[in-house]
Amino acid sequence: MARSEEAKVVSIRLFCWVFQKGHSVEKKVDWGG
Repeated sequence: MARSEEAKVVSIRLFCWVFQKGHSVEKKVDWGG
């Protein structure tokens, strides 16, 4: 079952989203998203 793999991807996406949000406020960085 690919449940652990799926959870990993979700975690990475969530982390990237939070990281993106937190840094876009300080440094207006364009992540191409």
